[in-house]
Amino acid sequence: MSRARLFVVIDAFENDMRAVVEKYLLDHLEEEVALGPDFPTAELYRSNDAGEESVSIVHYLYLRQCYDILNRNRSVLPGDLAAEVRANTPGLDTIVPIRNRVMHGRPLRPEDPESAISALAGFTGRYWQQTRATLIRLANDPAWEPAFETLDSPSERVLHNLPPADYDETGLIGRSDDVRKLVELVKRRRESIVTITGEGGIGKTALALDVAYSLVDDVTAPFDCVLWVSLKREMLTAYGVREISTALKDLTEATGSLGRVLDTSFLGSVRELTDMLQGINALIVIDNLESAQGAEVISLYDSLPNSVSYLFTSRLGIGEIERRYPLGPLSDSHAIQLFRKFAARRGQVRLAGLSQLTLKDVVIENLRSSPLAIRWYILSVESGEEPVSTLRNQEELLNFCVRNVYDALSSQTREVLSVLHLLDHSVSFSELAVLTEQSIDELRRAIQEMSRGSLVVHDADPAGGIASRLSVSATARMFLPRQTDGQLSSTELMRREQDYLRAVERRRAEQANRLLGPNVVRVRGAEDEPAAHLLSIALSFSKKGDISRSQEYVERARALNPDFWECDRVDAFIASNQQQRDRAASLYRSALAKADSPESRAVVCHFFSGHLARAMLEPELALPYAKEAHELFRNSDTALAYGNLLVWNGKFAEGQELLEVAADEATGKTKMIALTGVVDSWSLIGNSARCRHHRRSAA
Repeated sequence: MSRARLFVVIDAFENDMRAVVEKYLLDHLEEEVALGPDFPTAELYRSNDAGEESVSIVHYLYLRQCYDILNRNRSVLPGDLAAEVRANTPGLDTIVPIRNRVMHGRPLRPEDPESAISALAGFTGRYWQQTRATLIRLANDPAWEPAFETLDSPSERVLHNLPPADYDETGLIGRSDDVRKLVELVKRRRESIVTITGEGGIGKTALALDVAYSLVDDVTAPFDCVLWVSLKREMLTAYGVREISTALKDLTEATGSLGRVLDTSFLGSVRELTDMLQGINALIVIDNLESAQGAEVISLYDSLPNSVSYLFTSRLGIGEIERRYPLGPLSDSHAIQLFRKFAARRGQVRLAGLSQLTLKDVVIENLRSSPLAIRWYILSVESGEEPVSTLRNQEELLNFCVRNVYDALSSQTREVLSVLHLLDHSVSFSELAVLTEQSIDELRRAIQEMSRGSLVVHDADPAGGIASRLSVSATARMFLPRQTDGQLSSTELMRREQDYLRAVERRRAEQANRLLGPNVVRVRGAEDEPAAHLLSIALSFSKKGDISRSQEYVERARALNPDFWECDRVDAFIASNQQQRDRAASLYRSALAKADSPESRAVVCHFFSGHLARAMLEPELALPYAKEAHELFRNSDTALAYGNLLVWNGKFAEGQELLEVAADEATGKTKMIALTGVVDSWSLIGNSARCRHHRRSAA
């Protein structure tokens, strides 16, 4: 049911109503009496009409007015007509807004055709001959597309040049929440620029147009005019990509197009447009903004008065001065609804009748719930393409949706995109940092670039963590296998990933076997694993004497996870081994400040006490840190460290007891160190006793 077909049936219904008013009311009642409170308005319209010939006043009544007049005068109507008018009155609440959308060029809603036909089907009497005849013809002749012209709304409040919607066949399915949110966002005017972003074909233009029409008809909207311009240069059809011959080349031409809405003699300079818009609350809607240069957009924004607001659509956005509204694919249910409805409208009965299971595979998996992909596929099949091969060969569609965004990516970003694609599963930013060799800053820029182009999807961590996980969008995933530049070897990536996973397992085993091992890096949770992996590599290089590479990996881990206390603790441990005493002490204090649990603080205390005692020869300063570590862990490592410090500080009995505990509990190298500590302790005790004896003898 196209707009033209809806137009003729609603127009037929209005003609029938006017005929009823003339035949059963105006044949014996004065116009003023018959029309009652609606007479003055209708008479004013008739008197202002340019034509001089006498025209019946019924032609100056709105649909609702005409029906209300019949209701008010039911007592003088034939009984069966009066009963029919009364019974169908509730249906007017459905018919009137549909009539206004049809007649005045507003976007149709998905349910409009069915709702209108259902409401009009109640008028079955002999008084509705044109309505019944039109409904019958529509049913018998699906190909009938009568000519019609959209009528200007007599109550148009806002000047606009909005184009007709190109989604009348189905209405704007699945975007009602987005329309509502965007209307409120634009009306508030807290952000001068709102940009709807998303991949090609996701429905940005349709959404922006629906929002613009909603604002035109919203009496609470603050705009005096809504000006639309499109920079779209090509369109995708069932027969391929076609250039739009009337497309505007740049924002300079767009400026002229905007100005001519206000003044047909407008010459096109930004300065003249600025003067024209002074004091006018205007909304400028620019579609397909990625076709313009960023500097041009900023220049236009800076030049036009503050009374102007902006609604843009773009695959990329323009940067920090905008409020971005990302638009994703349709929900599964709405995507299937669009497929069935559009297929039915195009006469593709077999496609419209596919099972729900088949449609999940076709619409969601293969067409990615993209409105353009759904329409393109159905139109292609309608044009004679084979359904299965069309699904398999979407190169033209994918190029249309992704190519210009992909071509604009830097080489570093393409490499990161290829890594995400080859992984074939979502990863955190931190994991991606381990699997690529780019700096953290370069990697962040790459993620931002891919996000702006809607090439990646940010998903919540399934484990409940705050860090999102990244994966390639469905459309980009289908597009990328056709590209060869920037692609990392899949074998190399598999090797990197396996090395990382093995290292994670090894680190976990080491932590379980010896919590306070000097080369063990501890984590707070899975989000710390990538940084811990880099720190483990740093410790490995340090052990080999390659301090430069060691420091490189520490800094990479710190850039990745700056609040992670182990970054400073490992850095301090390496610095201490390099005799950088003061730097190590400063780093240990920084690690203590970042430690966010008693356990993490105790770990830092254990290593800091060792540094103070051995590297800085300050056993007295080390003692409280060793005590704090032992009071929490109470294992052989902390008993050995704390016991030695007690002995060195002259607390022999307490220290001896802890050293003996360590010797009993420890194994391997630690046990030997503990036994040596016990022997040394007895030696110190003996030396201390002899010293006291000599002092007494001398006295």
